[in-house]
Amino acid sequence: MIDLITKEQLVISQKGQESRTIARAKTLSALRELDEIRKASLLRFLEEANLIQQAHPVVILEGANLYKANLKGAVAKTGK
Repeated sequence: MIDLITKEQLVISQKGQESRTIARAKTLSALRELDEIRKASLLRFLEEANLIQQAHPVVILEGANLYKANLKGAVAKTGK
């Protein structure tokens, strides 16, 4: 994922680019395997890397397994 962010410039990629598809697949796969604490860590990483901002998300979390994800202290940003 770090290579996608740095080498493929994931944050400024356009809709439909392969790097976004790969990032989404890796994210959804990881979320299926992680426990609730690590799910929260992954989501925090994605948020801090500006990949899941509400206004223009790079990684779409629709259909993601967030079951039992520990989201205490999470702050929803509206992108405004």
